[in-house]
Amino acid sequence: MKNSFGSRRKNVNHYFASSDIQGEKYAATFLGAHWMTNKYIYEPKEHAFLNWKAEITTDYEKLVANRPDIQGIAESSYQSVFRRDILKEYNFFAEYGAPAEVFQYVDSEGNIAHFNEEQLRQLAEWDGKSSIFGDLEVHHLIPRRNLSIDNSLNINPDNGLLTITTAHIPHLHQGNTSNPTPQMYLDTKLTGADKLDLTINYNQDLMTLNMYQYGGYVAAGSAIIAFTLTTVIQYYKLRKDPRPWRINKGRMLQESLAAAGFAAPLACLGFGTRQAVANAISNLPEEVADTVFMDILSYNAGFLVVGLASNIGRNLISIKDGQNKTIAIKSIKSYAIIASGEFLAFQLLGVAIDTFAVDLVSSTQIPEPSIVFARILYSTIKFAKSIKRNKDEKNAAIEIKVRRQAHLFKEALDYTKAFATS
Repeated sequence: MKNSFGSRRKNVNHYFASSDIQGEKYAATFLGAHWMTNKYIYEPKEHAFLNWKAEITTDYEKLVANRPDIQGIAESSYQSVFRRDILKEYNFFAEYGAPAEVFQYVDSEGNIAHFNEEQLRQLAEWDGKSSIFGDLEVHHLIPRRNLSIDNSLNINPDNGLLTITTAHIPHLHQGNTSNPTPQMYLDTKLTGADKLDLTINYNQDLMTLNMYQYGGYVAAGSAIIAFTLTTVIQYYKLRKDPRPWRINKGRMLQESLAAAGFAAPLACLGFGTRQAVANAISNLPEEVADTVFMDILSYNAGFLVVGLASNIGRNLISIKDGQNKTIAIKSIKSYAIIASGEFLAFQLLGVAIDTFAVDLVSSTQIPEPSIVFARILYSTIKFAKSIKRNKDEKNAAIEIKVRRQAHLFKEALDYTKAFATS
């Protein structure tokens, strides 16, 4: 109802009947940080690793293919060719940064040992021809006496194990060259394929992000975005504040640090949710789990959880500060209903974008970034509407104050005139 001074609050159109704008802010910062981490850190590392993996696999196949055919080798040269090719294989893996367990040999005590740093350095510098590691000789796991002369296992590195000379007869033959290789050596010997797998897995850990590192980047990125965004917003709010800049600067920094501290754990929660959804989806049959639909689902689930967690956290703090518990619970329920509706709407939007993109370019790679941008744009519009609404309400309050002061001044003036003429 209007009075002589106008309405206390101007009518405001709540176009986006949402929710907790702070919750939207933290959810959007998580989504933005996750997408940027994926786009500019995770994916480039994955691509670099896949290229490296293709390179080492191709080069290893060439190494195997270029080994000499036993038919062209004199039997008297079998042992030297055998030893040379084992060392060439070790040299190959040394150049590709294989882990220490690839470089096996039997030490003087009969135990499986691995090359030390000095041996690996010598191996990496070896020209493939000169003599190296004079105290090492090669043992046939399947003895030569059990092989025909033209059997490739006579010179195949997969049938060989390097050993210290003094350990060969006592341990690998158990004191008699007629004895077969003890089972413990057969069980622990790595084939070339085993060495390749070990090298690839080892370097994958070095070249790509594990889930903890990935989540850490997302959390850090979210904190940085929240800090920057809050700083800009606080500066906008305080730029005309009459108080000294020293005081306002401290207040701005305090708000920004608090936002960053709140954003990081929320981002971890969102990341964990997205990974949990993705892992659950990966166990579904391929005909059920459409890749794009499920990827959009995991993004939306992370967004929903971060926004909801932010809202719950803020209301719990409000309860602690004295807010009525019933009001806080009502606020949480209201946000949950609105956020769930938005979750469903953006999931359907993602499917629509997917269908449209496939029709246009036969690509399923477009929806993921599109749905991320759509989510962030939607939250940005809501945030802008919130700022405008707050500004309108502030201007309305100032206008009411001015009108009241003018009215009181007029009443005082009229009273003074009436008193003077009486």
